[in-house]
Amino acid sequence: MKFRNRVVNPAVRLLLGSPLHRLVSSSLVILAYQGRTTGRWHRLPCMYARDGQDLYIVAAQPDRKLWWRNLQQPARVRLHLQGRDVEGTATATSDPEAVAAGLGRYLERYPKATKPLGVRLDTSGTPHATHTAAHPLVLVAVHLDHP
Repeated sequence: MKFRNRVVNPAVRLLLGSPLHRLVSSSLVILAYQGRTTGRWHRLPCMYARDGQDLYIVAAQPDRKLWWRNLQQPARVRLHLQGRDVEGTATATSDPEAVAAGLGRYLERYPKATKPLGVRLDTSGTPHATHTAAHPLVLVAVHLDHP
């Protein structure tokens, strides 16, 4: 995890902020959020699925990650999305039904993510709340101010 945080994430942030962002910006966004305690801004590259003015980001293994906890209450965020700076409101939830709803959109975009996320789909391809409750997941929904 230290290698990812200290080497990979800065390299991805650099790539997303460069003219070469088109190589990865259809699936990665830089999410900037403010720390609850310090008020300091943090920038994190994340995979996302977009549905109109909404973005869905999955925080897998939430017990090993701290960043999403800053978004448990609706919070203002800044994003570097497809080469543009935009703002929105983000909310993190671990409620199984809310996670299943956003996770459906995320898995439409990344169908191979079912296995790493430990999610099973029903015959119609929909994740069930019981399946997402078996493997703790946190979904961060971001509503963009402007599309």
